[in-house]
Amino acid sequence: MSVPSAFERRPTGVAPATLKTHPRKIVAGLVAAAVYLPLAGLAAAFLAGCIVYYAVFVLRSPREAFRRLFDPRYNVVTETDPSVAAVGRAAITGAGRPGDRHLRIEGSSGNILHMVVRGGQSPESRAPGAPWLLFVHGFPECWFSWDALMDQLSRQADEEGPDGAAARPALLASRGFTCVAIDLRGYHLSPSPTDGGFTAFRRIDLSRDLALAIATIQRRERLGPCCVVAHDWGGLVSWDTAYLRPDLVNRLVILNSPHPRRFQEILGSSDQLKRSFYILLFSIPYLPEALERLTNFTILNRMLHTFNPQTGQLDRPLPEDDLKVYRYVMSSSGTLTAALNYYRCQLWDMIFSPLVGPEVFGGVRLPGPEQKLQTKTMVVWGENDIALNIELSKGLDRFVEDVRVRYLPGCSHWVPFDKPVEVARHVREFLSDWPQ
Repeated sequence: MSVPSAFERRPTGVAPATLKTHPRKIVAGLVAAAVYLPLAGLAAAFLAGCIVYYAVFVLRSPREAFRRLFDPRYNVVTETDPSVAAVGRAAITGAGRPGDRHLRIEGSSGNILHMVVRGGQSPESRAPGAPWLLFVHGFPECWFSWDALMDQLSRQADEEGPDGAAARPALLASRGFTCVAIDLRGYHLSPSPTDGGFTAFRRIDLSRDLALAIATIQRRERLGPCCVVAHDWGGLVSWDTAYLRPDLVNRLVILNSPHPRRFQEILGSSDQLKRSFYILLFSIPYLPEALERLTNFTILNRMLHTFNPQTGQLDRPLPEDDLKVYRYVMSSSGTLTAALNYYRCQLWDMIFSPLVGPEVFGGVRLPGPEQKLQTKTMVVWGENDIALNIELSKGLDRFVEDVRVRYLPGCSHWVPFDKPVEVARHVREFLSDWPQ
């Protein structure tokens, strides 16, 4: 399939010197680089110190430390706990859900994109043009992070859930949607492109992937208008795609993922800078992956904690089997590096594009604030997000023509894990006027 014209790049033969950049932007880029590079050096020193400390004082095995750091064939997670591979593989491949269909399509860079289809009728038996939902995950997740929400939205009110209990009519409307969840490029079953390094994860290419996925599924499955439901990094890609291809994104549901322009406004605040400090650590090549492998991916486990109403803290871990799924996915070959490359490419685009030209890092240049997004949008925001200031969910009517915001008290950043029932209710309400 050809790349849509809305995504056409500047001709590759254009030299960076011919790219016109406003002098003020060049100065801003120089200032940003002057601030970033020393901070990146400090972050690298911090990560290196953590690696040395863990290898010497915690692991206490030079041979094991060397294997974890330098042997690409050694998967510390599955070697030390074989149940991780068994649980993870069964969940990802849908061993317990024979009704799921796994599809693979070609992405915009010749890469393969993996998707899971649940619910709805088969393409041969359904009426052409039925509306459907596309779920787009964030970091450090995969398609499986939508399992609970897809289960809610793909069933009809009189169907039984996997535990044998009837779905409650208060939570589900009278029909089930066709639900499709995608693995973004680089995540496990959607391998990274074979060339390009971390610039293979430019936002423009991620948006191309999503646009091609929507168009391909509509054609193959004989489906109609698409509502994109997205979280975290998936939300950023979906915001971009809705602007660039409004003909493909009929409705948009965003879970704790800021509008790009609103994020630019808030990023300079001291509170959001503190919350976003992890991005600086992620931007350092190799060292974050090395520390994660060395610690047997326990840092990842600590990240995936949700809000505990009993303590009022983010100290409630996911169910043990779910944690095994994400450890299995992120420890698979190349996945963690690919996931971190999203941050690296985005941060370097923000800092260095004024100096080297916008084509190198492929950041999406959205229309000016006077040109609002016309796609009907709902934002669902967990109020106890430690990574994103709640102010990011406000003032969105300046950027989106038709937007509503729904807040979830006692909900962390991990909205699909924390409150799938509540999110399903909001989605049903939002889509109540969609074609039947």
